Amino acid sequence: GFILVTTAQGRLVYVSENVDEFLGLSMVDVLQGDTIYDLVEHSDVEVVRSGLRIEKDSSTGNVNALI
Repeated sequence: GFILVTTAQGRLVYVSENVDEFLGLSMVDVLQGDTIYDLVEHSDVEVVRSGLRIEKDSSTGNVNALI
C-alpha cells in the first residue's frame, strides 16, 4: 500500500514515494493535484467523499480521515 494524507477537506498534504507502484503516478505528480478528489474519476467523487471516515482525537485535536 501507500500513504496519502489529506486535510479534513480532502486537500493533499503528503503521499509516500511508493505511490507510483500503485497509481502509476509519481509522488510529485500526485501532490500537484489540489485535492484527493482530483485523483479519482468524476463519477466516483461522491463514493470517495462518503467513504471517508473522519475522526477527531479530542486529546490532541488531530483529525484523521480513513478510506
